[in-house]
Amino acid sequence: DVKSCVVRTLPLLSAIAAGTAVVTLIATPAFSAPSPAASDSHRIPAGRTAIGDSVMEGAAPNLRRRGFSVDTSVSRQVSAGVAAMRAKRSHGALRRQVVVHLGTNGTFSSGQCKAMRKVVGKHRNLVLLTVKAPRQWTAGNNRVINRCAKRYSNVYVLDCLQRRLSFKQR
Repeated sequence: DVKSCVVRTLPLLSAIAAGTAVVTLIATPAFSAPSPAASDSHRIPAGRTAIGDSVMEGAAPNLRRRGFSVDTSVSRQVSAGVAAMRAKRSHGALRRQVVVHLGTNGTFSSGQCKAMRKVVGKHRNLVLLTVKAPRQWTAGNNRVINRCAKRYSNVYVLDCLQRRLSFKQR
């Protein structure tokens, strides 16, 4: 089922977000979360933030047990998720690793991806989960999500359909 996507990928999410584990993929380099510059360390809280819709809400208890700060809402649109990210950042609560599952309830534009990247900045990692739902916009949303990761060096895709991490070769 759709909610199990986030639950099934928790070990991989934890490895990504912790920045200590290495995930090796076919034809891609090993991944480990880059360390921010020393001068930025005091401004960005360590840890993991998860922002999502009802799909992620189903996995929220498991995410919290693994140390994530979780912010989910039923029927959340991408624009509301971006606003939640901005609010967390302005309150100093957006952690170093940001995992997002949005796009189930409506379209996900490249402008929204750019806005998310702007919120996380250069010294956080953004992991976008692909969406799976019987809706006409999910394929387009997944294309936007994958293009976003190719554009920015600190944006990654966790493909829920294939349980695979994708990112631009560096």
